[in-house]
Amino acid sequence: MIFFGCFARNIFESSEPDVYYEPWADWVRQVCLSTILMMGGLELSFAGKGLTVVLLTIGPQFGEAFMAAICAKFIFDLPWLLSIALGFCLGAVSPAILVPSCMALHNENYGTKKGIPTTLIAASSFDDIAAITIFGVCMTM
Repeated sequence: MIFFGCFARNIFESSEPDVYYEPWADWVRQVCLSTILMMGGLELSFAGKGLTVVLLTIGPQFGEAFMAAICAKFIFDLPWLLSIALGFCLGAVSPAILVPSCMALHNENYGTKKGIPTTLIAASSFDDIAAITIFGVCMTM
């Protein structure tokens, strides 16, 4: 996304310089999200860990998002829906950091007997899906 932003900002000229061409921006967002989720989905085997994955998805994601929403509400005096959207927008960044780190741990066989890296990657992927969905709902409302 950063490369696309630099490329689009400096190469393409538009009558509205602050707005990207929407179909291209949509396509780049989908490619970035697909890349993150594919990295998380490769080499996954989390059979029998369904409840663990669900709890690791819901707990940290909602805790982080709602704490950011509360801070945004009281610091910036934003409406509640926009504060919650901001919290889930910040929460969607976590898989971009977690997935490469867990893939490195998985490749070095740290925690693979108990399936810790794969469980974290699966939870992170579902975490991203939940964050994007709730962000879209809050922005629509």
